[in-house]
Amino acid sequence: MNRHLPLVAALFAAALAVWWPLPGHAEEGKVPTDGVDFARDVRPLLAANCFHCHGPDEQEGGLRLDGREAFFTGGVSGPAVEQGASASSHLIARLRSDDEDQRMPPDADPLSAEQVALVARWIDEGAIWPEGVGDRDVAGAEHWAYRRPQPPERPAVRQTSWPRNEIDTFVLARLEREGLEPSPSAEPATLLRRLYLDLIGLPPSVAEVEAFIADPSPAAFEATVDRLLASPRFGEKWARSWLDLARYADSNGYQADQLREMWAYRDWVIAALNDDMPYDQFTIEQIAGDLLPEATLEQRIATGFHRTPTCNIEAGVDPEENRTNQVVDRVNTTATVWLGTTLDCARCHTHKYDPFTQREYYQLFAYFNHTPLEVKQAEARSVQFDFFGPKMELPLTPEKRRKRAKIEAELAEPRAQLKEAEARALESLADWEAALTAGQVQPSKELPAGKIKQLQQVLAKPREEQTAYERSRLEDYFLATREETRELRATIGRLEAELARHAADTTLVMIEMPEPRETHVFKRGEFLQPGDKVTAGVPDVLHALPEDAEPTRLGLARWLIDPASPLAARVRVNHFWTEIFGRGLVATGGDFGTQGSPPSHPELLDWLALTIMDDGWS
Repeated sequence: MNRHLPLVAALFAAALAVWWPLPGHAEEGKVPTDGVDFARDVRPLLAANCFHCHGPDEQEGGLRLDGREAFFTGGVSGPAVEQGASASSHLIARLRSDDEDQRMPPDADPLSAEQVALVARWIDEGAIWPEGVGDRDVAGAEHWAYRRPQPPERPAVRQTSWPRNEIDTFVLARLEREGLEPSPSAEPATLLRRLYLDLIGLPPSVAEVEAFIADPSPAAFEATVDRLLASPRFGEKWARSWLDLARYADSNGYQADQLREMWAYRDWVIAALNDDMPYDQFTIEQIAGDLLPEATLEQRIATGFHRTPTCNIEAGVDPEENRTNQVVDRVNTTATVWLGTTLDCARCHTHKYDPFTQREYYQLFAYFNHTPLEVKQAEARSVQFDFFGPKMELPLTPEKRRKRAKIEAELAEPRAQLKEAEARALESLADWEAALTAGQVQPSKELPAGKIKQLQQVLAKPREEQTAYERSRLEDYFLATREETRELRATIGRLEAELARHAADTTLVMIEMPEPRETHVFKRGEFLQPGDKVTAGVPDVLHALPEDAEPTRLGLARWLIDPASPLAARVRVNHFWTEIFGRGLVATGGDFGTQGSPPSHPELLDWLALTIMDDGWS
């Protein structure tokens, strides 16, 4: 098979030929046939439905359900559960109540009968809550997502002839454990349609369907996959999901919603996917391409990933607040895209559920804090602002280069003629100045009110006291009012305006300030209340920074994609799975933390994560 994106190709080969139902968790209403696992099956239900009123912020009725000790202690009504006896447990009674005033959760859809049955079964099995689960002090050591993927054992299956590859084996093992059968093989026409829509986003033609039906062999399937992976449409289709993660937009947002040039970054993503750029390189160039030694044009364009936040240019905006908000966006997006982690709440306080402190948030903030202001006041007396964030000029296209050369050639003659005409006109400048001083010159209708008086005030000074700027203004006005130069100036102005319409395009890029900013912990997240000073660093719960890591975006990028990371590869393969199936192995793709969904197939997730790294991140 084509080397292009081997993991994606394998997913299609395994996934599209047979469409299996993914076995569900508690939220899908399927009670596991094996023992109920609290962390996998019950705690996600409690987190989604109960923690808002019975968690770290609020404990209605004195009941807190997010910690082991508090859970079994209960509230003012006594213990919430009686271990081994769901029928007499207060929690089950409230979940099943027909009285809307008594049923939990209030003001929300009730849990399904299957979900309540799952909680009841857990209680009947002894309500086993393993030590450390939900305990923030040990969550980093215990939570599955913060531990490195381990090579899983190939699961044993009864239907040994059904799996076509490792992915099939993991899926079949789970199906058999749930007492389910695989769906029948897809018809060739259905298979081909899935293949086209998921790889290039377009349906096959009638002729292509007929040809595939005529030869539905594995070799024909593989050849079709290779052909679609090699299509330019592949990058265009798959770039869409990445650009969504990158919060791509062609305007700044807010009420003004001013347009900005970002298409070069969009095209870079498409080209990178079509070229099968390894994910580690794909990461480094987007986070810190400008900091690479002898960075290329394309590597600098790639940093447009972090130039996509909204930018406020409305009247009264505080430029530093705007810049700070963009840095916050970069921190949060980086954490979501590469770590599958929601860090936003740690901007104001230590994370309530996951092992990330407020100080660690601002250590990550420090990596992105050395950026210049991106808005400035439009004029000295204006309340409006202009967007001027760091831009890079792109090479001229061949068409623009040709048009500019033609216009420059047309400009040569009138410019030469104007130079000669101005030289002749300046010979009479002294006479004009004398007439202006004597009030014998009538002001131009185009001259702003009071301008003639300003010019007369300049001329009232002795020549040696006039500044170079004042002399230049006098000459400019004099030449602009000469009949012999006016027509030439109009011609030149028209051609120069045409030349400007064919100027080089620009794109927004990241740059570092020559002198780095100090970074402080903002009290309650308020940029006007800086607290303790911090330096660049990463969360303690995750893999360590290499000793020689630079305290720059480049150092952060290399840390993000380090093979020691427990998250980067898992999050990436989950992106792939979500794009193909519509739902990831981890349903909460942006939250692999303790409040997110556990993986439906944890061994398969780890196998995929290790495989993508072993294949050179392709």
